[in-house]
Amino acid sequence: MTSRFASVIYSGTHVLVQLLFTPLLVGRGIWVGIAVSARSTDVLVAQQLGVLGTLPLLAVPVSGPVINERTENQMSPTVILERETAAVAELRRRPFQIVLDGSPAGTIDRNQTVELPVEPGRHTLQVRDGRYSSHTQSFDAADGTTVRFRCNGAILWPQYVASLVVPTIGLKLKRE
Repeated sequence: MTSRFASVIYSGTHVLVQLLFTPLLVGRGIWVGIAVSARSTDVLVAQQLGVLGTLPLLAVPVSGPVINERTENQMSPTVILERETAAVAELRRRPFQIVLDGSPAGTIDRNQTVELPVEPGRHTLQVRDGRYSSHTQSFDAADGTTVRFRCNGAILWPQYVASLVVPTIGLKLKRE
């Protein structure tokens, strides 16, 4: 999280803006303090009002990175994988391994939903359980989109027995 703020604060244009506007903010704070102290007879009140006069200027730069982080999170595409189980009829009960773009991305248990953040572009998704696997599903993910999939193991005994010969029919993965 700190690296996100650092990347926002220390990017090229932000550094230039900080170098230009920081002296202006400090100068305005000094002038507000002088103007308030010239009108007030109590030193403590002048100091407090001078600080209050500069607070609105500090609120704008502080809220900048937080707003950028929220928009960045809203724009990234997400893959949602749900493992549906029809009652207790699923014959493969172990967790499935999730393979995203050829690399392990986690596991999914029965009746569980997993969200995976992805980069925009073309991707592949597959679920595995030992030697059994689903067919690989290709999909495109654009900014701000959610791609949903459902997976499950063999439900019927004939399908389960056939998967002993053809491992790719033992698990199903379908896009919604």
